[in-house]
Amino acid sequence: MQDFVKSLKKSHSYNQALIEKVWEDELGTPIASRTVSLKLRGKVLYVRLSTPTLKNELTMARERIVRKLNRRLGAEVLTDIKFA
Repeated sequence: MQDFVKSLKKSHSYNQALIEKVWEDELGTPIASRTVSLKLRGKVLYVRLSTPTLKNELTMARERIVRKLNRRLGAEVLTDIKFA
């Protein structure tokens, strides 16, 4: 059973769902409410935002956001975030 849980935690769909769950907790309601979509491709998270100014602000802080999300996820799930 433990092997099954470990393999589940490493799966792409599990990581996608987990990121969607922790996104608002880690970045707050104002950012989450302006987030249109989150797509995980490999180790890169693609985030579509409804506000161009927010995109610029988050792009400047993306390394900090990656560290914050990885810490919350308990593993290095992300290496980069691309904002659109």
